[in-house]
Amino acid sequence: RWEREGIYTSYNYGVGDSSVKVILLDVRYHRDERGSDGSMLGEEQWSWLENEFSSSKAKVVLVGGGIQFVSEDHPFESWGQFPSERQRMLNLIKTTGVKGVIFLSGDRHFAELSKLNVDSLDYPIYDFTSSGLTHANFVMFERNKHRVARCLKRNYGTIEFDWTNQTVNLNAHKLSGKIVFSEKVNFSELGW
Repeated sequence: RWEREGIYTSYNYGVGDSSVKVILLDVRYHRDERGSDGSMLGEEQWSWLENEFSSSKAKVVLVGGGIQFVSEDHPFESWGQFPSERQRMLNLIKTTGVKGVIFLSGDRHFAELSKLNVDSLDYPIYDFTSSGLTHANFVMFERNKHRVARCLKRNYGTIEFDWTNQTVNLNAHKLSGKIVFSEKVNFSELGW
């Protein structure tokens, strides 16, 4: 990855029905000005991502990119400020047939889980945001029509895979370790 423009990579963990693919995108190197509806990833990264999706056999594909993918109502950095690129991502998920995509995001100073139902996809898209070990927005009134849960205190997130029961748990924790919210998602809800 040091030989190309932008820092993006992927990792595979586990095998067969107990496998996870982690894709880390670079959402800043090629990005045009916010709100321009221009490029987010650049053509080389889009081509690479298409190959990563097409070749994936993982039960769950975690796509990390730092900024929220699902939430589109706030004025801060998000895929929502690049609606054409956001739609391109949804189209790519559909055309490649990749299953189990869950977005991971941060840079918001709170934890949030969002869920996007898309008519053209066989499964909903989740976006699990966790950020705020040192800072938190204790009062944040922004809208998110896709919000499932939120925590405005300092937090961290964990993801737990239950291969026996074919589920993934998305957990937001207070710094004490106590779970503030948890969402159990069945693999069958992720297109399997």
